[in-house]
Amino acid sequence: MVYYMTTTGSIIRSFSGPASGYGLTFDGTYLWYSSAVSGNNIYRITTTGSVLNSFRGPGSFNGGLDYANGYIWVADWPSSGAGIYRITTTGSVVESYVPVPTGSRTPGVCWDGNYVWYNDYSGTHYVYQMDTVLTGIRPASVGKVKALFR
Repeated sequence: MVYYMTTTGSIIRSFSGPASGYGLTFDGTYLWYSSAVSGNNIYRITTTGSVLNSFRGPGSFNGGLDYANGYIWVADWPSSGAGIYRITTTGSVVESYVPVPTGSRTPGVCWDGNYVWYNDYSGTHYVYQMDTVLTGIRPASVGKVKALFR
């Protein structure tokens, strides 16, 4: 289910997602919804649940999503080979970090305008802040973990 709620937790409306859901983000007009189980697809849906289009996600177990600056960040978190992808709204991979520098499973991801943030599902359960190509870091140092928080 997808719930539209107030900040105090009152449900305004809800609808069933198009498949078993893992990630959800909003681009200002539409919702983007990932399903790692049912075809590993990413769906563009209206705020009332109508599917507008979908495409196969870049990873093998697409989870958390974030929409920023016209792109979608996707956390891929299979039991091995987890990664982070930045894709276009049609599914083309623009950049990828596979495996993530920590080698952990990554169910969540977000972009703050300077760094990619992701969390670790297995092991430490930390949140990581990571440089990317977008911040002008040389490819040789891409993926260097900048900070840990617990």
